[in-house]
Amino acid sequence: MDDSGDWLAQKIAEDGDRILSLLRRVVATCGVTRKEVDEVLHKGAGFTSAVLTRRIELKQEHVSAILLALGVHPSLFFEVLYPRDVPIGPIQATADTARRLALASLGPPEAPPPPPPAPPTLSPAEVRALIDESVRRALAAAASRPHRKRQPGKPKRSPKKPPSD
Repeated sequence: MDDSGDWLAQKIAEDGDRILSLLRRVVATCGVTRKEVDEVLHKGAGFTSAVLTRRIELKQEHVSAILLALGVHPSLFFEVLYPRDVPIGPIQATADTARRLALASLGPPEAPPPPPPAPPTLSPAEVRALIDESVRRALAAAASRPHRKRQPGKPKRSPKKPPSD
């Protein structure tokens, strides 16, 4: 095996260690037990422990499942694990490789819908004008209704009659 092959095998082993180390810290930080993660994932008892101790082969699906069970978005985890501005070693992606990856991807992530337009805001003067207009309309409507006059000395309502036996 040449030098780049040795470097690559070492890098892969180091990455596995970094992934597990970060994943263990995330699990510990979230305050959730491994048993609780297993229950959320509907996995058998000990699944999370088996992943975190390498008793079962580490797979991206396992990492993502544990992160999602903890409520941590996998993209955040992998951004912490692989910051864009840190070189990874002697093998560097070229601009052409980046362009090909972009073309081969499923496309850019779907943009969130635009926020709804803000409701129109009214100035205090506009609010007063609307209130004044509403009051004018209400008064005009009340004035146009026929008004019944009460005869003097008569109560507004007739008193309730006591129940007869």
